[in-house]
Amino acid sequence: MKIISSNKPIFKLILFAILLLCSGLIPSNPSKSETINSIISHEKHSLLLWELQYLPQKFFYSISEFIFPFENKKVSKNDPIEIIQNYIKINDQIRKHNNEYEYATIKGNDFKSNAEKEKIIQQYINELEQNQLITENALEEIVSNAIQEFNISILPNTVFPPVLISIEPPPSLLILSPRDQIKLEKTILLKSDNSIPQRYKIEDTIENLENKSVLISDIGGLSTFPATVKVRSLESTLSTTAHEWFHNYMIFKPLGRGYFNDDKLRTINETAANIFGDEIAKYILDIEKNDVLKNPITAEPCNKPDFCFGLEMNETRSTAEEYLNQGDISKAEKYMEDRQKLFLDEGYIIRKLNQAYFAFHGIYADSPSSKSTVFEELTYLRNQSKSLADFIKKIENISNENDYQKLIK
Repeated sequence: MKIISSNKPIFKLILFAILLLCSGLIPSNPSKSETINSIISHEKHSLLLWELQYLPQKFFYSISEFIFPFENKKVSKNDPIEIIQNYIKINDQIRKHNNEYEYATIKGNDFKSNAEKEKIIQQYINELEQNQLITENALEEIVSNAIQEFNISILPNTVFPPVLISIEPPPSLLILSPRDQIKLEKTILLKSDNSIPQRYKIEDTIENLENKSVLISDIGGLSTFPATVKVRSLESTLSTTAHEWFHNYMIFKPLGRGYFNDDKLRTINETAANIFGDEIAKYILDIEKNDVLKNPITAEPCNKPDFCFGLEMNETRSTAEEYLNQGDISKAEKYMEDRQKLFLDEGYIIRKLNQAYFAFHGIYADSPSSKSTVFEELTYLRNQSKSLADFIKKIENISNENDYQKLIK
């Protein structure tokens, strides 16, 4: 069984027009610190500029779909999974190259490359650019139809807001936390193309001048409109696409509008989005696995004496926080530095482990970096709900901690 498109181009065009009229209203996310603003002034990511540069591409692609609906755009539109997998296959070659560079740089080794290899990588990049819009359209179609099957939408008989994405690399994120505790104090969007040496330089400068724990991290996606989605595995890319749509949907509901009100609501938002995204991805893959996905990958359980990432990361968070609660910042930071080297030796490319790392990743309650019970609570609530739509209706009106506690009791 295939999922057929219902993500109407003309509907997207209307949304584009609205967005272009309102694009000047997109807020920035400045820091109150003049020092930090000065340090990152040339590295900030402008949402407004990105919208103005990217929306015309989507606009004209949608026009071509509307005017020439039967045009063969390289791959049959009846097989969106094939389109997405072809893109992922090319993207994996670039990711492998980038991971080798990142690993060598973090280890302090020289990264050996050559002109021939760089030429091949550039050919891959060019091929990705040529296939970007058709792949975005395939992801939008298949996720939109899955959401429609679950009957989740603001408006009847159509998916609103529409699923609209960009698979360009998302911006990176500057994360700030106090040194004496693990707390998400500030996040600022930076350009996606800053190098690892650039990241270290910015982090070190802010740490020395502001006495903060600082991390510049890649992110999996961003709920702009279109949402930005980082392409990884098929399941991850489908899940992230649905995850970011969930945020776009929730902006019309009390839960989404309360995202920045406090840490608890942010964790509820992000964790619910993960649950939603994973269920949508699983639904799509369950439909497709008998056709395209002959050998779906299943995660193997982690058993001692294997190195169990989740258990080790959870232990790292707990121990570091214990040292911080004792007031021993230096011991906590030295411990996290040592653990980062351990993870790297085990093949996990984690550039930096500090308070800022745990402050950011900890807002996802299903992450081993988190100590929150929200994931278990929401999972139980989902299992007690009649459907995914029923689960969404239960949580979408949460606006404070009291609402949440009433719901999970």
